[in-house]
Amino acid sequence: MTQYAPRDFYGGAIKGLIPQSWVDASDVREVPDHQEVFLSPTTLTSQIVEINQRVSPEETTSLSHLLPSTSTPDEAAALYHIHDICDEDDKLEIVTGPMSVSMGKFLASGI
Repeated sequence: MTQYAPRDFYGGAIKGLIPQSWVDASDVREVPDHQEVFLSPTTLTSQIVEINQRVSPEETTSLSHLLPSTSTPDEAAALYHIHDICDEDDKLEIVTGPMSVSMGKFLASGI
């Protein structure tokens, strides 16, 4: 079973659990200030923690043709950030629309 260790994110402003043997990518390569990236030493797996800016409903109006009329402001904001990382000539197609996901809880001892 994977063992987790507490790690500081963003200079200690946030704490989280990362698999114990994983490597901080900033020790290996440059990582943007808004990201914390950890790499598995044995697989091609990575974990990225990213802080994004708040997006107002007005800023998402250009994407309204991609969203169902019942979408929430949070769903529109998620799509805004996904669209932001696309290149201008990329094609963006929603196969499964944004939806809330409930994550299971796990013990966070040691934090």
